[in-house]
Amino acid sequence: MHAVTPTAFAVTRNMDISTFISDLLLEHDCVIIPGFGGFICSYKPAQIHPVLHTVSPPSKAVSFNRNLKSNDGLLINFIAERGNITFVEAAEVVNRWVNSSRNLLHKHEDVLLRKIGKLHHDVEGNLLFESDESTNYLKASFGLRTLTIEPIMRGKVIDFTEKFQQETKHVATTKKSWRMAAMILLLAGIATIAQLMWTGVEIKRLNLDEASVFSFVNRVFKAEEPEIKPLPLEIVTPVVASDTAVIENPEPVNTEAIAPENNSGTLPQQVSNTVAAAEDNSFTASPHTYYVMIGAFAEEKNIEAAKLRLQQKFPDSVILVERGKRLTKLGFSAGNNFYSAKAQLESAQQEDASYWLLKK
Repeated sequence: MHAVTPTAFAVTRNMDISTFISDLLLEHDCVIIPGFGGFICSYKPAQIHPVLHTVSPPSKAVSFNRNLKSNDGLLINFIAERGNITFVEAAEVVNRWVNSSRNLLHKHEDVLLRKIGKLHHDVEGNLLFESDESTNYLKASFGLRTLTIEPIMRGKVIDFTEKFQQETKHVATTKKSWRMAAMILLLAGIATIAQLMWTGVEIKRLNLDEASVFSFVNRVFKAEEPEIKPLPLEIVTPVVASDTAVIENPEPVNTEAIAPENNSGTLPQQVSNTVAAAEDNSFTASPHTYYVMIGAFAEEKNIEAAKLRLQQKFPDSVILVERGKRLTKLGFSAGNNFYSAKAQLESAQQEDASYWLLKK
């Protein structure tokens, strides 16, 4: 008896003939498993899926026929050649696979064949086969894959008839005429009331006069600024950016200097250490006075709130208030020594980098 090689032992132990069947389906259109059934390949043209929007290349459709059981020798010879075993040993491998598959089907379990499909029994005991669509056995389609193409969305073209266009034009013209008439009447009424108020005529029923009209206009179109409330000394928030600005072209201003209640001439405790280091440079005092400016404000309530905060934070410094046409600048005195004032500015800029130095 022919000795079984190690390769034959491996094939017999695994008993998986799906690899051999898959290789044969590339070259043949029919592969029969003796005593079990046969796999048949038929040409399947390229297809376009209307829902998934995919285009599949031509392929071979694999089906299973349980009536093809006679041994044509194709599968057994191929296994014997690939496994380097005898024909009898290859037939034994096939028989063992058939017996194992029948036991699985009898237990209502699936028989899986890699790259080919799946065999199973339905509720009525019929043998069914589901092919694996991921493998294309058509050599002419080698390298081709399924493509996904997004559909082209086209707008719907509406055919406007001449009658519909005329009716639409007529309705649009009527609406436009009513709008123009209403606008003319409104403008005429406003002009009449303005003329009466300008000539001094009092309209008692409407309770309108020049002052009330202008007050109403200012109240409607005036942009309100955020209200700034005095904050505790431990929590200091930066001034609102939209309300603070550096004036490049200064306007005529009204300067108001508010002296501290305790005019002892001492510097604030916050910058005393920094100023002491700067005073080591013995320079003659300048005739000018330097101020650390914290911002410019437009609303009176914001000006008062900022002034109160400066008086609370720097009680020993003179508070400078420069009133312009649009904005009012606020700051506190930093003495008449440039280096001392610069040191106070750098210390204050640790809280807000937008502070600047003003020389008066």
